[in-house]
Formats: sequence, C-alpha cells, structure tokens
Amino acid sequence: MIILMATVQARKGCERELEKAMREIIPETAKENGVMEYRLHKSLDVEGHYAFYEKYRDKDVLVSHLASTHFQALSEKFKQYVDGEPKIELFEFMDGISES
Repeated sequence: MIILMATVQARKGCERELEKAMREIIPETAKENGVMEYRLHKSLDVEGHYAFYEKYRDKDVLVSHLASTHFQALSEKFKQYVDGEPKIELFEFMDGISES
C-alpha cells in the first residue's frame, strides 16, 4: 500500500477555480481500480491551502493514476491556479485507527 500526501497553495484570487478543478477529478479517480482513498482537505489555518490524502493498492496503481487523462488535465490547471509547485510525499502505512 502506498500513501501519497500532496499540498498546494492557490494563487491569490484563484481559490474557487482551484477547488472546482480538484473536486472534478474525484469522481473519475473513484472509478480507478486500486485507488483505496482519495480525500481533499482545506486548511483551517492558511487561506487557499489544500491537501490531498491518497491511498493506492501499489505503485502500479499510483503510476496509472498519474498518467490518467483526468489527472493530466488537473496538472495543467495547476499551472494556472497554484502558487509554486505542489509538495508531494510518498509514505508507507505503519499503524493507526480506522474510520468508523
């Protein structure tokens, strides 16, 4: 299992457009085989700051997602709406409490 955590900072005045673009990818991503979780979060502390928490069955599923047309379309929109580069980190699950 691979966990990807990504954060992005919207350009000033582009928050709505960025939110819309990030939400649009979720239904298509939900159809991908092997995507276990795909959650978008909005910061309570920093205006226009967002985080994705993503869980994939394995690296092949992640690679497939990153190559998908809907992800590539989002990447293009990031060029317009994101200030700087997204910060992306990969993790291996260790332990935790399940959502109930």
